[in-house]
Amino acid sequence: MKSENILAIPFILFLLWFSEISGQEMLGVVNSNFSGVNAAMMNPANTGTSEQIININLLAGDLFLSSNYIYIHKNDYGLLKIFRVNISVPQYLYKYEYPGNYTDSVYYFDYYKNSKSRNFYQNTRLAGPSILYHKGNDAYSLVTGLRSVSSVERLPDDLANFIYRGMQFRPQHSETYTDGWSRFASLTWFEAGLGYTRTIFERFDDALYAGITAKLLLGLAGAYGLVDNVTYMIPSADTIIIYNLNSRIGFSLPLNTATNAAELDPLIKGKGFSFDAGITYVRMKDRKRNYRESSGLTRGISNEYLYKAGISLLDVGFISFNQFAQVHEFNNVNNRIWPGLLSFNPSSLQDVIRSASYNLLGDSLASQTDETKIKIWLPSAFSFQFDYNAGNNIFVNATMINGVRFAQPSVRRSSLIAVTPRYEAKYFEVNLPVSLFDYRDLQLGLALRIFNLVIGTEKLGTFLHLTDVNGMDVYFALGFDLNPKSKVKACESYQDYKRYQTK
Repeated sequence: MKSENILAIPFILFLLWFSEISGQEMLGVVNSNFSGVNAAMMNPANTGTSEQIININLLAGDLFLSSNYIYIHKNDYGLLKIFRVNISVPQYLYKYEYPGNYTDSVYYFDYYKNSKSRNFYQNTRLAGPSILYHKGNDAYSLVTGLRSVSSVERLPDDLANFIYRGMQFRPQHSETYTDGWSRFASLTWFEAGLGYTRTIFERFDDALYAGITAKLLLGLAGAYGLVDNVTYMIPSADTIIIYNLNSRIGFSLPLNTATNAAELDPLIKGKGFSFDAGITYVRMKDRKRNYRESSGLTRGISNEYLYKAGISLLDVGFISFNQFAQVHEFNNVNNRIWPGLLSFNPSSLQDVIRSASYNLLGDSLASQTDETKIKIWLPSAFSFQFDYNAGNNIFVNATMINGVRFAQPSVRRSSLIAVTPRYEAKYFEVNLPVSLFDYRDLQLGLALRIFNLVIGTEKLGTFLHLTDVNGMDVYFALGFDLNPKSKVKACESYQDYKRYQTK
């Protein structure tokens, strides 16, 4: 292991701030009237308004990565270049001059030079075989999936520089830094759930649907870091001086911390429970001129509604890990020195933690608590959706997602505001989402559906070389429908409506 990489290890592992960057929300999948069982990802009640009577999702996936710190210059990036580029070629070298005759050089991956706090997000989802079935006023669903989520909140810029550039980053030497709270959390799990949607009422002019999905969670790995405050100085690349520190880390990982060997027995490290819940209100068009539709549940409502409005709570729950779980605390650390980092060659996570405990607490085992369980909350969110039917197969959707936290530690859900115009027909659809990620970064997306295959991205600028690359997003969905023909007879005219109304 190279010495410049070793220098970053104490911060990365000791504070458990891994530079992981975090699919987004699959707007081109979940907003469609033909999304079927996948509509439940945004609002379980939306399965009640889906066009399909029986919909089967074979596989859907999403990978979203975002960072406001590390990026690739748009001129250095190609769709496949990242897998074959030689980052040592001089054309990818960037130099920055600092006072004191210090020149900072970086290859290929660059970093923003402002002093903002750093946030990182990673949300990867594979939605496995899932099914939706409508019967009368009820809709039932079975969902499965594999998910991995990570978040880093308010990582101070000075720490981010030392992590990325190494402790030899001289422009920050001999400066005292006082930083407030920061948070890290990461979860990987299998999930399986049952969903139910009920038509609360369905009248000539409007309808109301309510839905819930309850899920069993099987945790594969979890970790968190809670730092309340830290004041420190790095006089040289060899030494850290901690003036004050209060922090707590916990993890349950699929590896042996003493050897870093894989530890897959048991595969399931913890269990948990979560639920999604929501309601959707549908306002129908004036159907005086064309009243030939039967029930929305049996024939679909995409050509009949004026607008849909829904609210939902997503991923409310947690996973409790009881296998290979450790909790370490570094509280009330005052005026401690951690020297000898240039010659420090740790071979495992345990080596790093014990060295930190010895130098900061006076005993290599002092940091470890007697806790054998950790609980980490999922990336919960509140969401609002509004879908307007402009006619001629043109729709405009507005979606707001705001991350919420019910307890600590938890993975933070990134927030989003998006407006998505779309052209939607039975066998073809195109979505053009424009979103403001984390209420900060403007993104343009594109999603196409042909029959039941959807391919999309919410970071189109990345692929078109329009923006620097501070993340990526790509998603897909593949399934099929089994829709029996409706046997409901159509009304001859609007005047005959009362004759068919159920009392």
